[in-house]
Amino acid sequence: MLDMGDYRTAIHGNLTCIFLFLNLFLSIFLAFCPWPVFASENSGQPMSIEANQLSYDWSGEVVRAEGDVHIVYSGNTLSADQVSYNRQSGNATATGNVKLLSGADVLEGRRAEVNVDEKIGTLYQGYVFMARNHFYLRGDKIEKTGENTYFVQDSDATTCDGADPAWHLYGHELNVTIEGYGTLKDARFMVGSEPIFYLPYMIFPAKTTRQSGFLLPDVSYSTNKLGWDVELPFFYAISDQMDATFYERYMDKRGFKQGAEFRYAFSADSFGTLYGDYLEDRMQIEETNGNLFRDWQPGRQRWSYYLNNQTVLSKDFYIRTDLVKVSDAWYFQDFNSNNYYLNHYGAENIDPFKQVPFKGDETLGSLESKMRAVKEWDTLNLTTLVRYTDDFTSSSNSGTAQKYPEVTLTAIRQPFLRTPMQYAFQTSYDYYYRQVGQKGSLYQIEPVLMLPISLHGMSTVTPFIDYREAYWNRDDATDSSTEDQGHRGVFSTGLLWDTELRRTFQASIGNIDKIQHIVRPEIAYTYSTSEGDGTIPDFAPPLFSEHSITYAVINVLTARDHSAEGAVSYREWMRLKLAQTYYIQTSGNPGMPTSSSINYIKNSQTWLPVSEADTKPFGDVQIELDVTPLDFLSFSSRNLYNVEKESWDQTNCTLNLKDRRGDTLSAGYSYTVDTAEEVDLSLTSTLRNDLFATFILRQDLRDQLGIEQTYKLRYQKQCWSVEASYSETLGDRSFNVLVSLYGLGRSGSK
Repeated sequence: MLDMGDYRTAIHGNLTCIFLFLNLFLSIFLAFCPWPVFASENSGQPMSIEANQLSYDWSGEVVRAEGDVHIVYSGNTLSADQVSYNRQSGNATATGNVKLLSGADVLEGRRAEVNVDEKIGTLYQGYVFMARNHFYLRGDKIEKTGENTYFVQDSDATTCDGADPAWHLYGHELNVTIEGYGTLKDARFMVGSEPIFYLPYMIFPAKTTRQSGFLLPDVSYSTNKLGWDVELPFFYAISDQMDATFYERYMDKRGFKQGAEFRYAFSADSFGTLYGDYLEDRMQIEETNGNLFRDWQPGRQRWSYYLNNQTVLSKDFYIRTDLVKVSDAWYFQDFNSNNYYLNHYGAENIDPFKQVPFKGDETLGSLESKMRAVKEWDTLNLTTLVRYTDDFTSSSNSGTAQKYPEVTLTAIRQPFLRTPMQYAFQTSYDYYYRQVGQKGSLYQIEPVLMLPISLHGMSTVTPFIDYREAYWNRDDATDSSTEDQGHRGVFSTGLLWDTELRRTFQASIGNIDKIQHIVRPEIAYTYSTSEGDGTIPDFAPPLFSEHSITYAVINVLTARDHSAEGAVSYREWMRLKLAQTYYIQTSGNPGMPTSSSINYIKNSQTWLPVSEADTKPFGDVQIELDVTPLDFLSFSSRNLYNVEKESWDQTNCTLNLKDRRGDTLSAGYSYTVDTAEEVDLSLTSTLRNDLFATFILRQDLRDQLGIEQTYKLRYQKQCWSVEASYSETLGDRSFNVLVSLYGLGRSGSK
């Protein structure tokens, strides 16, 4: 039997063994297993800790982790050699190879003190990379004072990658707000290790979203038109649905110009832009340009305004407004180097706030304002339009016809009752107004009835009947030799024939395995006779008898690309269309139809009036050619050839080339008989992977004038570029050096 002493000794020995066993088990468990997930006491957010060694101070609720430490909390990951974390305060101290990942942002350094609940802290001898701006901050002490704010002592700031950045901003104290601005005291702009300039205090942008503040200034110099030109825009973010930009611009030859833009987007279906500017022009000008002459004294009032609004009331009903007006016909010639309309021109109409539909430079001959409401049904379209036109080629706009309003109802081609026949129609009302000249109302209606007949699936014959009637009522001061009202109608009948022949050829050209050739001939026969009374006013379209045949042939080559990965794509290598109209008998002055009669029953046909002497049996030959044999090569041409005169009435050609290096060539030629002849050339060459040269030429061959001649040289690196250019335009010369620091903006002088 054991006595009490032996019993106590036995119990003590067993407890010692149990304690040693548990201690060994926990040591092995902690060495190879992650710490269980628990929550921060303040934020309640889950947190997990992994490390080679973990210990926990129950009294202070402090977790200590050593060796390959990884802590995951609130979407952030903290890695270090050693971490001490207090659950009560949320403070963590990390030392040795500290790395904090917060989304795409990265913080690295030797030591860090962070509060995981408030997401603030201090990083020592490290750097911060902000991915949204591609922005680096380096310093001995980097304090994250808020979710998006930092304070750095003895800091470097740059957007350049690498340990030795091409440029950086150095200063003693830096404060920066992401999606805001940064301030730097005792700032030095460094290129490599050399200081370029010094500022005692500097402000720079560090944002990618809408924030109120000054935008980058535009500084330029013009020898003849503007002189020194400085514009400083201020952007005001009013709300998520509205913003405004104020353009303060000083031109030492013109004066102080003020402009303001207001934008709104109440929804995806309701948005708009309102802009206006004003200038008291202090330049004295005496100038002649074509039919225009001006003799201006200082103090001339110059202004412009623009209103763009679109409201979609339903999926089939919308209202669109595009109002624009300038003070005079010289506005775009005087400000052709820089104006609001040039900077917001959007040819593709992709951005709803960048839809200025015209290029506001010296080539602009007229300006149109429109207000329209469009209602659509399955087969009907109702459009109400008000149009005002400014003619910049005339000294006065009083003789330009304006439409107040135009109402058009169109029915697309559709079955006629329950018969094999089809019909379409268009009816419209226009009121033409002008101060000088004929004005009045015009009513038009044009129904079309047709019967498509398939000939054994080989071709289609479509006989049609068409009637077009026009009524007019003039309300200007007419003399006794003319009538103030009348009508004229044209009855037409004819036959359309078209067919399609196709053949597919096997090929072995790179990845091209098949080529399809389609030939589509078309013939239209038209006989029309006109009747009516009264003299047609000049605002009504010409209506006349016609007996003609229009013939066309379309050739299309399509290649099938069968890649090694199995993907199949098709490319239209070539499309060639030839069309011509032969006038058997005409009454009036038909000239050449603006569109092929093949499309006559779908679209109302109009004609280009010509003189009686130019009316010949054979109309112009229409030649349309599009060639795209390769990704880097395309050619397009639209031409009208006068067979009677054996000369071109119109020619428009465009050639585009590019290669994998980035070299591009765009060449264009346009010609209209007795009107214009111009050549455009743009060439960009990649001299090296970081050096680019550009040449732009625009030449008026008819008047032997150089519209533009520009030479550019751009040196581009990962985080900066510099561009030098020399340009000669109509009435001006400029030299421009532009430096771009990616992330900060660009600046330069002309």
